[in-house]
Amino acid sequence: MSIGSPTFTTTILEELIAQVRGVIGVRVVQNDHDQIEEIHIIGSPERSAKQMVRDVESILYVRSGLRIDHRKISLVQIARAPSAVALPQVRLLDLVHLAQEAAVTVTLAVGERQLQGSSRANPTADVRPEYLAGTAIMHALDQVIEPHNRLRLENMQRYKFGQIEICLAHLARTSAAESAPLLGISVVYDDGMAAAAQAVLNAVNQCLQCLLSKVPAF
Repeated sequence: MSIGSPTFTTTILEELIAQVRGVIGVRVVQNDHDQIEEIHIIGSPERSAKQMVRDVESILYVRSGLRIDHRKISLVQIARAPSAVALPQVRLLDLVHLAQEAAVTVTLAVGERQLQGSSRANPTADVRPEYLAGTAIMHALDQVIEPHNRLRLENMQRYKFGQIEICLAHLARTSAAESAPLLGISVVYDDGMAAAAQAVLNAVNQCLQCLLSKVPAF
């Protein structure tokens, strides 16, 4: 049947067919006289092919007045790609600094699990609170990191970077034979310890899957 009216362009027909439940992709092929020669459809497997073809015939007839021979409709059903599995991330839930005791306690979340770790400075040592926050995170993560992995806070510095200040954390991930550096960064706002903690977590989250894996990566 001729599509004499410009209202029924190929694009409009494809948009109509795309409204049918289960249609993932569609391509309408017309001849030189604007007649439909072929309709190619990619559909999901949740619905029967026969029902989808009938729905395509129905929507074209009801919405555009076109009667299409079902033999012109080619339908291929494919499974949709599975949704990407979200990678776990360590999140900071709470950070408590007991200045008089030179101690820091952090509460972390890894998925649904909560972890707590603490770090306390030697009374005679001059340890910055930022370091205490970082080592408290290390102690908390020791509860979930596989035994063949170990994390150590090597260094932490704050730098002016243009108009902002950043905190850079250097961690070492060690196994029995090798060591690999991990670098994390965060922007310093009002709370220097929170920025230090976020810099450490930024480094950890870059290889959290490896840290939690039972198979050594080295």
